[in-house]
Amino acid sequence: MLEYGDQISTLRQLGASQRQIELTLLEQEAAFNRLWADAANNKLVPGMIKPDILAAYGEPVITQDVSGVNGKKERLLYRRPTAYFNSDKIYLYFNATGFLESAETDPMRQKI
Repeated sequence: MLEYGDQISTLRQLGASQRQIELTLLEQEAAFNRLWADAANNKLVPGMIKPDILAAYGEPVITQDVSGVNGKKERLLYRRPTAYFNSDKIYLYFNATGFLESAETDPMRQKI
């Protein structure tokens, strides 16, 4: 039994790591669901600050600089953590000083 001690230890670590991944994905899914609900219920209002958004909903999948009517903006993309292509999406637009200007939802469209 002792000769397999290293392998057993590795398997235990792998199991613990897998559980941590599952918990992280559940947390990310819950955060996205809160964000989607808040967007649907008009709780994302212009003037909210970026640090508060990040604290409430976590880090976005992608952050991009984009040009807007009033100058440079930052666009944050949120989507479901495991649905890379077939996912609802939310885009948040921040002005250069870090205040939310608008939010757009892009529901996944079912293809017939």
